[in-house]
Amino acid sequence: MEYKVLINIEGKTEEKFFGKLITDGKNFKLFYTLDGDECILQNEDGSLHQSRKGVFNTEILFNEGKKTVCRIEDGGLCGEIPVYTDKIFREFNGADLKIKLYYSMGGEDCELKITACVVREKK
Repeated sequence: MEYKVLINIEGKTEEKFFGKLITDGKNFKLFYTLDGDECILQNEDGSLHQSRKGVFNTEILFNEGKKTVCRIEDGGLCGEIPVYTDKIFREFNGADLKIKLYYSMGGEDCELKITACVVREKK
């Protein structure tokens, strides 16, 4: 199923913005634009993959209980930052997708909460 959603990223911005959610009830892809960059957050076999493409490019694989990396490319500069994912919570009840992600990046503890509320089903 494909849905138009209203997205809130708690702690990142107070603004709410529209995006697109594609889900089969178990796996999902959430598409949105942040600061002009195209972003995708998707569920892949229990892990979360986040990508951002535009002026600022990042790729992060969040895998609960495992170390991964965040790949960053900003203009001519690029590099990697170590990521450790402590917990991933995700729930889709047909009306809301809720994601809570607890991780550390470069030694700093981080918490990400995303809510995507279904506005309407796309045909």
